[in-house]
Amino acid sequence: MEQKDIGPMMKKINEEIERKVNGEIKKYHLTLAQARVVLFLSEQSENQVPQKVLEDYLEVSHPTTVNIVKSMCAKKMLETFFDQSDKRVKIVRLIWGNENTYETLKKSAAGIERKLLTGFSDEEKKQFVSLMDRMYHNIVVS
Repeated sequence: MEQKDIGPMMKKINEEIERKVNGEIKKYHLTLAQARVVLFLSEQSENQVPQKVLEDYLEVSHPTTVNIVKSMCAKKMLETFFDQSDKRVKIVRLIWGNENTYETLKKSAAGIERKLLTGFSDEEKKQFVSLMDRMYHNIVVS
């Protein structure tokens, strides 16, 4: 059997995941990154966090986080303000949606993950995650 290159395979999988997710969240007029923001903030106390915490969660650059937040503020999904105790800290608050919306988004994400891992044993899932972590570490460290 011919060995396939891993990079193109991962890219194909990622593109297909994005296509499926975007199809699921289209009715909410969200991108995948925006849906991740909604789900993350919906699980936080008072639906808010410092922007730096959001940036760390998304694992993207500061300018990318700023752009995501700005676009969501323009859509009236988020609001931002400065922390009263430390004016250097910008707080991002979710002001869009409700518990039903958040639950629907969570179920969509879980369904796609379930579909991805169909036919894998629990041991294979653990091994797969371990291998992916190792690959990520290898590429980040080098």
